[in-house]
Amino acid sequence: MKPEDEIISELKESKIKYKLVVHPEETITAREKAQSLRREGIVGAGIIKSVVFRYNPDNRDDQKSSNEESKPKYIVASTLGGARVKESELRVEFGLSQQEAESLTLDGIALETVTGKRRGEIGPLIPFDHVDTEKIDLSIYFTRDLMREAQSNPRKLYDVPLNLRESLLITPANLWKVLHEKSPKYHTASEFEEQIPFEIIKTRNEPRPDGHYFAGTQVRFRGQDYELKHPGKSSCIAFPLPFESDDRGRVRVRLPLGYDRLEKSLS
Repeated sequence: MKPEDEIISELKESKIKYKLVVHPEETITAREKAQSLRREGIVGAGIIKSVVFRYNPDNRDDQKSSNEESKPKYIVASTLGGARVKESELRVEFGLSQQEAESLTLDGIALETVTGKRRGEIGPLIPFDHVDTEKIDLSIYFTRDLMREAQSNPRKLYDVPLNLRESLLITPANLWKVLHEKSPKYHTASEFEEQIPFEIIKTRNEPRPDGHYFAGTQVRFRGQDYELKHPGKSSCIAFPLPFESDDRGRVRVRLPLGYDRLEKSLS
């Protein structure tokens, strides 16, 4: 059975609605796919664009085998057709160290060689059963921009490539549900998960009439340690630990940890 047939079979078994689109010509870019859909009379559909990143693990975990340490790591970041994937977002959501974040680079060609999928075919529907996991470590990520738009318009369909001539039209929420149940290698922005795994490792407590004072609190999120600034309603600025600096001063990232979530974790 072809990988495309396996995916369609799984969608049918899960009773997920989708539409199979056959493009008259091969489509590679998001623009070509959008133009092809319009020519077929399909209007209002979104395009899921996937960008391939590679990074070098810095071997922080002494329990890893030498094979795991040397294995290239890839992230297929699936986002909106006109959006740019933010490397700072990947850093937070994958718990990358400074060394790993600095090694992030676009590398779709190498992934094509390993998976057999060409440019324009690579996307969230790469079957892991057909990926040589002895050679690479692959994760597929649904970005914050994609999930936010999908959440604001839950009935909107998006074009997801099967190959250069065939696509599925499906809602990202339904697609995410099926893929995430199939493999833990599928990730999405933490704010869209039911539970955000994090740990407060050091709390800065000062007497305040309106609750805890979290500036200076240290947390562990996605395996990386951070020191928090003043949290807002749904997120906060944080400094990776140990502290890092660049040409603009101390490195900052945004974590999806708001005041209420931090307060609740102490109860």
